[in-house]
Amino acid sequence: MILAGQAVILIHLNRLVDLYWGTSAETLQLDASGLTATTHLKSNLAQGSTYYWQVMAIATYGHSGPNTRARH
Repeated sequence: MILAGQAVILIHLNRLVDLYWGTSAETLQLDASGLTATTHLKSNLAQGSTYYWQVMAIATYGHSGPNTRARH
């Protein structure tokens, strides 16, 4: 969902996750760590730009493997 320069990412969580975000699928950066909420608000987005995000679950032994990158 995009609202005038903002994106709301809806995530169904049953564990902690890290959120990676960026303008290129190859150069995602950690944006938020240890999320437990089911939504995450991104602000100051440029209209007409493409953004990529990826969610990785945090397990007792470390991160899970990466999920498929999403593009919006």
